[in-house]
Amino acid sequence: MSASFSERCMGSSSLHVHGMLASVIASFSWVFCPAAVDRVVATLSGTFPIKDLGRLDYFLGIEVSYNPRGMVLTQRKYALDLLHRANMEHCRAVTTPLSSTDKLSRHTGDPLGPADVFSYRSLVGGLQYLTLTRPDLSFAVNKVYQFLSQPTTVHYEAVKRILRYVKGTISTGLHLQRTTSTALDIYTDADWAGCPDDHRSTRGFAIFLGGNLVSWSSRKQPTVSRSSTEAEYKALANGTAEAIWIQSVLTELGVRQSRPPVLWCDNLGATYLSESGVSCSYKAHRDRFSFCSGEGCHGSSSCSVYCLC
Repeated sequence: MSASFSERCMGSSSLHVHGMLASVIASFSWVFCPAAVDRVVATLSGTFPIKDLGRLDYFLGIEVSYNPRGMVLTQRKYALDLLHRANMEHCRAVTTPLSSTDKLSRHTGDPLGPADVFSYRSLVGGLQYLTLTRPDLSFAVNKVYQFLSQPTTVHYEAVKRILRYVKGTISTGLHLQRTTSTALDIYTDADWAGCPDDHRSTRGFAIFLGGNLVSWSSRKQPTVSRSSTEAEYKALANGTAEAIWIQSVLTELGVRQSRPPVLWCDNLGATYLSESGVSCSYKAHRDRFSFCSGEGCHGSSSCSVYCLC
């Protein structure tokens, strides 16, 4: 089956079908059109054995619940299975997934044995899948993921702390509320030279569509930044690239945006650099991470950059 295709109904709505393995999810833009669903099911039934299961309630470990304001995506059952795999169903919960003072390093702790290394990698992989509905875990999981090749006892304790945090927030999930707003807001941040081993920074972004969180990421930057401004600017560039991709998806779905996207950053230097493109000592590096700001961003749109200082 092809990855995706779309079906249009009377020019007023679009049905977009995305296939993954043996499961299919249909998403609608603007107007629900049962006739389009029936046509797609009838077409697929001619080639594949297919059944319309109705409203989505469970998909690949993601539980979907509905309320008058929208829907909630959780992975409660998956999280419980992950705790059972680690024999931590009855562990004591903590309020934060990672210590705010201790920094993980590849030189701390004793190397794990082969059995513990396998367990460490398995748990980290499970936690990474849990971040599909848990953006609050992204930063911590990214940290422990960096030590998959040679984990130590300290890294394993960090993984267990994340699991203890999951234990206390087992029902936490992603809330998607009904809204008429289609405005994009992109929040970016970076910790300058946060890694004690290679002094690279970790960048992150969170993108909201009409007040709903739709995309997020926390990842170590591939190069060393010589200042906090450079680190924050790279984070802005990554957030903008993701926002441009989301804009293209919205355009394909026929969703018009009410205003140009807005970038939010907590570094005044990066804000000035992204808006004006002034000449400075980072000009050579800036060209490598240049992104659309002002007129010309993603066609005829424009981006605005604001500082949260």
